[in-house]
Amino acid sequence: MKHLLCVAALLVAGLTTPALAQGSVTESYCAYLSTADHYNSKGARLTSAAQVIRQDRANFHRFNLRDDADDWDSLFADANNRGRLEKLMNAALKNDPLGDYIVNNDVIVCFDIIDGGSSSFDVRLVMGE
Repeated sequence: MKHLLCVAALLVAGLTTPALAQGSVTESYCAYLSTADHYNSKGARLTSAAQVIRQDRANFHRFNLRDDADDWDSLFADANNRGRLEKLMNAALKNDPLGDYIVNNDVIVCFDIIDGGSSSFDVRLVMGE
């Protein structure tokens, strides 16, 4: 079952990375964080929202395990970029109850990918459903 998260609450909570790049949004994607995304490739239960978000992109790009609501993105086929995504989300969700909510539920989340220049990027969680 999908759980609805209030978009306004997400924006008020400031779910962006701490030093959001001043670049432009280069792409956006949404992903359904399903039960399969809550476990790593060895079958261990993931304990942080950042791990779940990273696993979703690994499932999508590396393992071809896709949910109907998963969108394609051009960045996270690269394992190094998935690692950076996890670090950014750890910082953004630190001490935020939304992180626990993501860990314990199947949800849809949407992200903006922001060009940070010099081959860097930033991400912003823009909504959850």
